[in-house]
Amino acid sequence: MPTTVRGFPPNSRWGPACGSVAAPFFFMKIQSLMNAGSWLPYNRELAVVFGADVAILFSELCHLSEQFYSERADGWFFVSAKKLTEITGLKQTPLERCLAILCSADLLMIDARGIHNTRHFKLEQSPSAISAICAAFDAVPAQTPAFLS
Repeated sequence: MPTTVRGFPPNSRWGPACGSVAAPFFFMKIQSLMNAGSWLPYNRELAVVFGADVAILFSELCHLSEQFYSERADGWFFVSAKKLTEITGLKQTPLERCLAILCSADLLMIDARGIHNTRHFKLEQSPSAISAICAAFDAVPAQTPAFLS
């Protein structure tokens, strides 16, 4: 009977024929990198108008807002700057800049509440702000990716 490498059959994708004993370990690392919890979707229109950092932060704030909605129907939720940094990868200065951009665009409200002045957030549901973003996105000329030209 042919030998197996870490439980994989000899002619399988990860058996001795693949040339690397470390292949199953590498495969598992890729799987953990690509699982659903590692992805952070964002809105392309926001990224074009405000930049990818702002779009990523806004996407995460929308997600957090949905999580807290069952606890608080008024729309306010809190999250620490440390947690936002862990989730988005944004450092302190870019994070503050993105929050300021979202506030100035009337997409977000920030309030300091409680004994420790914890920052609370509320997503604005302003139709005028959303239509302004859509109009700004429509004004940006479409660009063909370099690999397609």
